[in-house]
Amino acid sequence: MAGTQEDPLRAVRLLGATEALLESAGVSRYAQVDRELDARVADAARERLGERAWNAARDEGRAMSFDEAVAYALEGEDQSPA
Repeated sequence: MAGTQEDPLRAVRLLGATEALLESAGVSRYAQVDRELDARVADAARERLGERAWNAARDEGRAMSFDEAVAYALEGEDQSPA
């Protein structure tokens, strides 16, 4: 998840986007991910950022549309075909 050690803000924004998109689709977030791993990643990012910044980043992610979330997730990724 976006390497919380490298960019915890990005990781938390993507976490928020994932939560909101799955909720809007009626899918339980925990049906899709490993709860223990998810909690460790979220906790590590929260520890690095602090509660206020973590909540703000999560809210930013939750406010993203599907297209915005996909574009954000792919930023900096190599887009060339394999």
